[in-house]
Formats: sequence, structure tokens, C-alpha cells
Amino acid sequence: MIPEPSVREKIDVCILHLDRLIALKNEHIAVKEMRKHAAWYLKGIRGNAKVRNAINECNTREELVSLLMNFVEEVEAKQNVQAV
Repeated sequence: MIPEPSVREKIDVCILHLDRLIALKNEHIAVKEMRKHAAWYLKGIRGNAKVRNAINECNTREELVSLLMNFVEEVEAKQNVQAV
């Protein structure tokens, strides 16, 4: 079996998904649709509840990507502290 993708890998795919939706539809519609999809990408990641709630407030690609990348950095920082 292949290993579970890292949080960063999951979010990178989520952002790729968002960008492809924007290419198919406009940003406004794509971001609204990605709200539910982004929550699926976060499933199983510890501490995702606050981010899932904040996703529903995002209206632009920039807001959503910023939120997701900040979450990745928080998770990775926690993982680095635990590894020490």
C-alpha cells in the first residue's frame, strides 16, 4: 500500500482542483463549489474544524488559498515540535 499523502500534498491537490474549477467556471462559482470539496480534503487532519468553518466565509481564490496554506503551516509546525 502507498503511504498516506502529507497534509501539504492534500492541500496542493485541493488548490489544483480549485484552479481547474476556476478555469471551467468563474472564480465566484468555483470558490462557492470548493467550500464543500475543501472540507473533504481536510477530512482526517487533526485540528481541521476551525478551518472548515472559516472556508465558508471565503469568497475569493486568494482568501481560500491563504486560509489553506496557513493551516498547512500550522500543522507542519506542530508536527515539527512533536518530532523534537
